[in-house]
Amino acid sequence: MNKCARVCVAVIALAGLVWFIGHAAYEHRSIVTYLYTTECVSQLDKIDEAMYYLVTGDCINDSYRSRFETDDREPPFEIRPEHTVSDLVREALRRDLLEEKDVCDMRGDRQPYLVFPVPASWMWHDYFVEKGLREPPEEDIPEKVPVLMDHPSAHMESAKLMMIYRIFTLRIGLSAALSSRVLYSDGSIGVISREEAEKLVSDLSPEPIEFP
Repeated sequence: MNKCARVCVAVIALAGLVWFIGHAAYEHRSIVTYLYTTECVSQLDKIDEAMYYLVTGDCINDSYRSRFETDDREPPFEIRPEHTVSDLVREALRRDLLEEKDVCDMRGDRQPYLVFPVPASWMWHDYFVEKGLREPPEEDIPEKVPVLMDHPSAHMESAKLMMIYRIFTLRIGLSAALSSRVLYSDGSIGVISREEAEKLVSDLSPEPIEFP
């Protein structure tokens, strides 16, 4: 084997050793990061289901029915013009449809989710009209606006660290750790960049969820 070939083999072996050490060091941490981002989506879905059950006494997804239905359940919450999404969340918490941990980030200092100043009557509006559960209004109501979001600062992994994750773990989808999850008024959940989330905070001034 000539000198050039020996150098190439040595470089490849060294790179393999570095990758092995880095993989061992970052594999668990990257898994935790990835699972955290996916769990945020599950939490927002649960909040949406709880608010829907609060207003209708029914569930969109039957998997939540056993969690929400109780023998002493109160009648559906009647939405009035002055009610906002914050009122729905607080009432869901008061009725124990949600727990405090359900409406907070799951790591760090566990900040409550941000709630936008959106009228409660905008929630699932087109769906209700389509099902005949609500009359079409005289004024236009936006089909889809952000109502809840995790903090832009909740996902503290840096772009540099995420690049290291990708190199040493070969995992896809880790960029979601640098983004925010948003619940919209039609019940859908989206993922936006941290920059987009910060702009929403600046433009719409959401507040942390208040507890009853």
